[in-house]
Amino acid sequence: MKEYHEKQKGRVPDYIEKIKEQRTQELYNERANAPDPDCPIGHVRIDEEKRLSTLRQLELTRAEFEKKMSHLPIRNDSLTLRRAKEELEKKIIEADEAIKIFSKPKVFMRSEE
Repeated sequence: MKEYHEKQKGRVPDYIEKIKEQRTQELYNERANAPDPDCPIGHVRIDEEKRLSTLRQLELTRAEFEKKMSHLPIRNDSLTLRRAKEELEKKIIEADEAIKIFSKPKVFMRSEE
């Protein structure tokens, strides 16, 4: 019996080790499933792949608008040409704002609830 007590002295019982492992696993799961603290209420974070594909698409769209703008005549005497130029400028500004948003590392989108 004395030999048994000497070997077991200072050893944590198995059931306590299992409880400890279970607690650490629960904490890990809670942290992994917790919502992003930066996420506003009613919004969902966009995953990285979708964010990058949208960013590429916006950049292509902006380049297309710039190309159309460069094909317009320099002198715009008519009202139609002025309106077309203003519309293209508005679209370029909107694309720039969207690119600015999607260039951030975290992008949140309003959820469809």
